[in-house]
Amino acid sequence: MEDPSCSVIGYIVYQKILDEIYVKKVAVHSQMRKRGIGHFIFFNLFKEAKEDGVFKIVLDCDVTNVEALRFYKDLGFQQVSEANRDGSLRLENKIGAAT
Repeated sequence: MEDPSCSVIGYIVYQKILDEIYVKKVAVHSQMRKRGIGHFIFFNLFKEAKEDGVFKIVLDCDVTNVEALRFYKDLGFQQVSEANRDGSLRLENKIGAAT
């Protein structure tokens, strides 16, 4: 990675539907992980969600992505479904559980 100050180091894509947010994609550049960037992204999402009257954040995570599952659980997400056909688990965070 050249100069991180001139690059995208992380992002989140989500959709708000009524009082729920569905996280479609979240990523942090591999060379910038373990620096709190993912936590920063999600804590800002939690703050924005609360301000907008959102009570739940939902996402899907590949059952084999152990590192991501651990990260989401550290943020207060809980598994709410078994793995579906594509191998993903549904996780949700009721706002306030991790903040």
